[in-house]
Parts: sequence; C-alpha cells; structure tokens
Amino acid sequence: MDQKTDNGWWYYYSQSSLEAADRARVTDVLADEYAPADLAVAHDSTPTYSGTDETHLILIESAVPGGN
Repeated sequence: MDQKTDNGWWYYYSQSSLEAADRARVTDVLADEYAPADLAVAHDSTPTYSGTDETHLILIESAVPGGN
C-alpha cells in the first residue's frame, strides 16, 4: 500500500455497514503494514471528509454492481 500523508499520523474510519469481523481484519492488516514505519495508524471515530484534517481512508461495505 503506497500512501502519502503530511504528518506522522494516518487515520482510517470503518463505517458501521462494515461487519465487525471485517473491521477487525482491517485493523490487523493496517497494524501489520505500518508496524515497521515511523507512521502511526489510528482509527478515527468521527471521520472528516475534507480539509486539512480529513480522514485518509474511509471503508464501507456495499453491493458490487452486477454481482450475484
């Protein structure tokens, strides 16, 4: 995952539509991905959709168009 940020923190938010097991998996993957870096990853409980403090990644679960 190649991400750029302007500070030492990288924030993500999982909308409530994402199932608990999926939210836990995202947390584990992000912790493993950034463990060797100086970048700190944190879950944002109140996401910001624009501006200088915007949340870097917002995860939602939805139907795939054309899927069965």
